[in-house]
Amino acid sequence: MASGRAPGRRGYHRAFRGFPQAFAPLCHRPYGARQSGCGPRTRAVSRASRADETGELLGESLRLRARLRGGSSIPGRDSLCSGAGQCRSGTCAVGHGLASPERRPPHAERRRSGRSPAADRAQRRPALMFDRIKGSAMPFVVGILGGSRRIYATALETDLDGVWEKWERSKNLVPPRLVKSGPCQDVVHMGDEANIETLPAAVWTVGHDPGPYHTSPFVISRDPETRVPNVGVYRVQVKGPRKTGLMIYPPRNMNQHIRKNESRGCATEAAIVFGTDPVIGLTAVSPFPYGVDELAAAGGIRGEPVDVVRCLTVDLEVPATAEIVVEGKVPFQAREQEGPFGEYAGYMGEGGIHPVFEVNCITHRRNPIYQAFMSQMPPSESSCIKSFGREMEVRRHLKNNLGLPVHDVCITESSGATAMLLISMRKQNRFQPLKAMMGAWSLAIGVGKITIVMDEDIDIRDPFQVEWALSFRMQPAEDIHIVRNTDPMALDPSQPLKDGKKLPPTEQVSSKIGIDATRKFPYPPPSVPPREHLERVAANWAHYGIREVPQPRTET
Repeated sequence: MASGRAPGRRGYHRAFRGFPQAFAPLCHRPYGARQSGCGPRTRAVSRASRADETGELLGESLRLRARLRGGSSIPGRDSLCSGAGQCRSGTCAVGHGLASPERRPPHAERRRSGRSPAADRAQRRPALMFDRIKGSAMPFVVGILGGSRRIYATALETDLDGVWEKWERSKNLVPPRLVKSGPCQDVVHMGDEANIETLPAAVWTVGHDPGPYHTSPFVISRDPETRVPNVGVYRVQVKGPRKTGLMIYPPRNMNQHIRKNESRGCATEAAIVFGTDPVIGLTAVSPFPYGVDELAAAGGIRGEPVDVVRCLTVDLEVPATAEIVVEGKVPFQAREQEGPFGEYAGYMGEGGIHPVFEVNCITHRRNPIYQAFMSQMPPSESSCIKSFGREMEVRRHLKNNLGLPVHDVCITESSGATAMLLISMRKQNRFQPLKAMMGAWSLAIGVGKITIVMDEDIDIRDPFQVEWALSFRMQPAEDIHIVRNTDPMALDPSQPLKDGKKLPPTEQVSSKIGIDATRKFPYPPPSVPPREHLERVAANWAHYGIREVPQPRTET
């Protein structure tokens, strides 16, 4: 790890140098009128109903991300929400109780309600920011990494077509650069002043969660043997001013660090980071092999090292431009009940016995911004981020390692970015669809309980086309493969019971189904008009007085 100068608060343009020209106007566009109905303590921007308004919402998320990368300010920093009427109907990601001036229990105001399915289908899931939250001095922001697939691509400083190329750069690891100081340590709280309850953690599932949770903690720990750090996202349940729970399941990397330390009779040092360079957040959620430093992978994507500073009370390094850092340790063999919590599958999970984290110290920027993920019932920010990262991992394995002619990979958000895997390919022989299924199932990330392989002419992100391929390119007796005794998906509510109780994760067994929905022989031509006719109609559509312009379907 090289040493360097202390990072300055880089300006917006420098932080986003090389940003795609198509997105440049979004970075500077000021915000429009404020909504008065959202409550006296929340400023808001109305829900996007046109492309330019969607651009403004993305522009705000860009300004926030510029600050996370080290920018000195956020131009036009206003809160984002959908407007009072829409919040009452359940489209706002964080309930407007948090802006209410009325006296309520400390965490009752910070809660999440449902979202509009229509807005989700339109991919208009904006970044949301609340300037004033009762019970905390910190602004609260959600949706800035994965509010939608477009926001995700913007976080990588590209468009949707460039995401694959960006992720390919993560193979070229660029080690972090140690610097002497950083804005993440502008303010320091030690001892009893290090109170994690001052952070605006939300009660996300009202009536079910036992208390507030942090949903976007980037937890840094280190392998005691190799000294290689790991950055993972493990939810944090607030249990007291200096105590939290950490939900870490056995396959996760930090769990291996804890086991190795405890075999030596030692505690495990850790640092919980909130608000970073967006690429660090995206790599932290993505399934890199054990032993890969996510900070180095983020440096590979950026093409420059991530600046890090040494923690004050633990032997770890953290991103120098982070918003908030909580230093502490997992004591030797310290375990407690954690949960329940709303899980990625859209159901409440009962929780379990998991590690405890004790707080030593809290450092942060001056005037920090607290970041959270919209999680639980899909589609959500979590499902968007996970689907992208896992799609990249599956695609890389099938194309680069197995040499399969894969065209696209989709892990649907409706399946929690886990259960349903769709693959399109230019099949060269009849064995390749099954090889693609087996190749995807061999990965440790555990996706694809339901896997469907289709021809490259099928848009696997269009449910209508997927159903069409299943209906007319597959015979159930011939093209369905069921594999028994496979590893299960974590927290799958369909896991069978034994004597009326769920088995512990280490004893659970599952199965997988693979469907070959590719053409097995030459098909008749599709019954659609010639493409040139469709293109002519599309070009003249405005003259017909119909607003929506049709997209010509590709001939097969």
